[in-house]
Amino acid sequence: MIFRVAMLTLAVAGVAEAQTEQTRHILILNSYHKGFEWTDNQVLAVTDVLTSAIEDLELYVEYMDTKRIYTPEYLENLLRTYHLKYDKIRFDGVVATDDNALRFAMKHHEEVFNGAPVSFCGVNDYHPTMLAGKDAFTGLIEVLDIKATIDLAMKLHKGIQKVYVITDNTPTGIGQQKDIRAASKQCKDVEFEYLSGRDFLFGAFS
Repeated sequence: MIFRVAMLTLAVAGVAEAQTEQTRHILILNSYHKGFEWTDNQVLAVTDVLTSAIEDLELYVEYMDTKRIYTPEYLENLLRTYHLKYDKIRFDGVVATDDNALRFAMKHHEEVFNGAPVSFCGVNDYHPTMLAGKDAFTGLIEVLDIKATIDLAMKLHKGIQKVYVITDNTPTGIGQQKDIRAASKQCKDVEFEYLSGRDFLFGAFS
């Protein structure tokens, strides 16, 4: 419920300032793929909120699928595809879910999204300078209580001497590993070992 209320505040603020008979064109740009539960829940929440708040709505949904492929060549192909699909559409708003969609929307804000207001959610690797001068962007970031999680694990499992940190090689995983490294400096007498998706082939764990 909190997520849905937050998305109502963010998504509607930029695109429904005044209700008119004009059709509103809104794009939901997802970092990940359909069938990924986290993304599916976000799309469901945003869709429910927007269809309830905007009477005449044309909704578009794109899945960047960047958990499975994330290369410069792939992003260039996505850019070309979105040009083909949306060059003649003037968006009234964009909802970007998670880090990769936000970064894509920031990079191509004028080029593809005609400077439309952008609401984002689920962003991990965030720092305030990212939005410097970008008044069209607003959203929610994820803040992990890393130190409290480590403390709880050590309380539940007495005598822990080594903590393994496993992350994928997406911007989300890289950002989370950076945050954990910072928090680990507060944990004395515990060794941290970091395993990243960048260091292994897919078949290494099969």
